[in-house]
Amino acid sequence: MGYQALYEACRAEVYETIPPQKESGIYLGYFYALMNITQELLPINPDKSIEDIWLDHLAFLKVVDRLREQPELYTGWDEIEGHEYVDEILTDGGVFLTWHYGFVRHIMEVIVEALHTKKNRSPFYQVVDGTAFKQEKSFSYWDQIRQRAGVQLINSEQQMIGLQLYKILKNKGAFSLYLDGFSGYNTDNTPISLPFLSSEMQTRSGIFRILQQTGAKACPVVMSLTPEGNARIKFHKPIQMTDNLSSSCERVYAVFREAVRKQPEQWRLWDRHHMRIVKWHASLSETPSQTQIDWFSKYVAGEMQLGINLKTGTLYELEAGVGQI
Repeated sequence: MGYQALYEACRAEVYETIPPQKESGIYLGYFYALMNITQELLPINPDKSIEDIWLDHLAFLKVVDRLREQPELYTGWDEIEGHEYVDEILTDGGVFLTWHYGFVRHIMEVIVEALHTKKNRSPFYQVVDGTAFKQEKSFSYWDQIRQRAGVQLINSEQQMIGLQLYKILKNKGAFSLYLDGFSGYNTDNTPISLPFLSSEMQTRSGIFRILQQTGAKACPVVMSLTPEGNARIKFHKPIQMTDNLSSSCERVYAVFREAVRKQPEQWRLWDRHHMRIVKWHASLSETPSQTQIDWFSKYVAGEMQLGINLKTGTLYELEAGVGQI
């Protein structure tokens, strides 16, 4: 089964099973994704309806989960751009910065292939959060790929993680890291604020400061399913951090922002987006004259129950038990 056919199959499943839940409520995680998609995209007038973007997002989550659970469904990249930048990072040292977007797991396929061509190379590391660090070892197919290439996992939530990454880069080593995974030890006291599509958000500053201190470069990487149905990975030209860290961070995030603008359904972490928000777009603060609830979260004892108006982005805290049978 090709990637597009897999996506269409998952899409058909979602469009059959999710809309009937409109009367009884949806899981809170699904609701958070809908809430954040609505509040981020409504001010920029997307081409598709908010509801369709959300349903397509749920379908893409199924695609990624099936590729993780059934590796045999993965048939390789149809389009690869930036081989020269992969070689630059692996030769000179640096970081592949990416996001949980598109076929995110398969970044290692290209890197591992390039590693096999290197002689006397430094070790390569994959930096993941604590939960992923435990889970990854249970996926034998992916673990074997890393072991054959000598790729080592690093838990980003362990103590002294900053010093460990600093030493890797000072020794001209390389690693990959997800910028949207809330990775890091303890709270970041100096996060960087930057614009997203319509909101202002924050990102952890640690990796950018380490890159600045070591002089190593960052290569932004975006993976996606193209509108033509091709699996595409693009390694962008490596970026050197400057004294203006916010500006350097913005250059990295511009790559991701453009991808999300074009195909918002492929970002896996829409359900967490509100946790990074500094300020939503001003238009969302307008109070509608009438209450309208298009979707609401399922009633769960002890949890907040929420509703949303998809035309205005207005959120409502509901009385417990709405939609309960």
